[in-house]
Amino acid sequence: MGGVVGWGAGGVGARSGAGGVAGVRGLAGFGGWRGFGGFGGLGGLGGFGGPSGPRRTITTVHGAMGAVEITAGEQHACARLSDGTVRCWGRGFSGRLSVRPHDPSPVLVDGLAGATRISAGGHHTCALRNDGQVACWAPSDLGQLGAGTAKGVKQATPVVGDAVEVAAGGRHTCVRMRNGQVRCWGSNSRGQLGNRLSTDSTTPVTVAGIMGAVELTSGGGHSCALLGSGEVKCWGSNGSGQLGDGTTIDSAMPVAVRGLMGAVELSAGGNHTCARLTSGEIRCWGDNKAGQLGTGTTTSSGLPLALSMSPQAEALSAGRSHTCALLPDRSIRCWGYNHTGQLGDGTTSPEQSPTPVEPDEPKDVLEIAAGGEHTCARLGGGEVKCWGSHQHYQLGDGCPPSFPCLPFQGSLVCSLPVGGPGRGCFPGYSSDCGVPGGRCEQRICIGWYFCIRSCSPAASGGADSGSAGFLEAPPQSASGTGMARETGTPCGSPGP
Repeated sequence: MGGVVGWGAGGVGARSGAGGVAGVRGLAGFGGWRGFGGFGGLGGLGGFGGPSGPRRTITTVHGAMGAVEITAGEQHACARLSDGTVRCWGRGFSGRLSVRPHDPSPVLVDGLAGATRISAGGHHTCALRNDGQVACWAPSDLGQLGAGTAKGVKQATPVVGDAVEVAAGGRHTCVRMRNGQVRCWGSNSRGQLGNRLSTDSTTPVTVAGIMGAVELTSGGGHSCALLGSGEVKCWGSNGSGQLGDGTTIDSAMPVAVRGLMGAVELSAGGNHTCARLTSGEIRCWGDNKAGQLGTGTTTSSGLPLALSMSPQAEALSAGRSHTCALLPDRSIRCWGYNHTGQLGDGTTSPEQSPTPVEPDEPKDVLEIAAGGEHTCARLGGGEVKCWGSHQHYQLGDGCPPSFPCLPFQGSLVCSLPVGGPGRGCFPGYSSDCGVPGGRCEQRICIGWYFCIRSCSPAASGGADSGSAGFLEAPPQSASGTGMARETGTPCGSPGP
């Protein structure tokens, strides 16, 4: 049952399900994370800022083909490829080798090789390597990278060895060691390090009283471990009852989840936790204001509760305020908060019971990852699809949040409406992709680095050149700046 779990807000640790289904992996969101600002964790070059906008339809992540594992953070997501490299997209900011705050498409994580598991947190990302080392990256303002410093680490930096699982939380990280112990580091204001103290630590500390752990998950401010005996113990923040001990009192040491036996998988969300049982049934506890417990109500609970319509699940993933389950037929059910369409049902209405992902439900799903306000799925062919919030490009389709993607000669093309100066391929990268002396009807960008013009017949001398004739050859990227530089002949008119 090894593997990496999700992150702090909904970390998941999806395990392989029956029938060869890999299961869920990934994170989840956290309540109240937005105030933290500057979520990091992409670990590579890339990105742009831009307008907000949900995507109710399911979109394809471009550049993550061949993924063997996925994980979703508060405002970013990552995929591990079969060659042991990791690619991430979404909100990045200063804690990585990047000159831009967002990555609209997957970018390679710098300094990381041999990854066997990944886990995205709210503010950082970690990977388990094939040598047992855990490496993390992002702005480590509370030491969640475990590098012995509270400064940002701009590339994957080894933290601890002999680990078999890593779970990135809100502002803390935990690992399950080969000997069954658990070690954590980072923020400890709510006891999330489980060492009976409330002092933050930039290096790993041992969680008190945990032996024989077989699975691990970390949420917004809490973590849980499944023991070999079948017992589940949690520690940290408990304001909504997410520790499952029947109280709302924080605990700096592990407490037993009451009334829960037979768990085989855990997933911690922002302020709630869920478990999958040997029967495939799901039990959830903690915050339920958005219906994320799936009980058909919005009443929170400090004890595990059954879903109102309990599907036989093979994996689950808890996000910030929503939860998803992967069923034996490889379909997905989600419930909870849905303001940005993260449930994938084509609406933005919350659901208090499991709801099918439709109408564009991905087929042949092997893994799901619920993030802050977005959800991703890995398909059988290694393709990754995401839906929900696209405010920080966490859907990874390479396009701005408010505009659709179009096919063009086998490349990804984003359509942008005509606007004044500054409405070019992307603000700050090409101030204007318009045609000098012509009437530009549409501007489109390919891969964010190439600008192509689409002009009206009047702009091309009145000739009806057809749709293909409307397109200018892709420009080159200006050396050292990443800014689009126009070349070629625009729509049949004299060159600039």
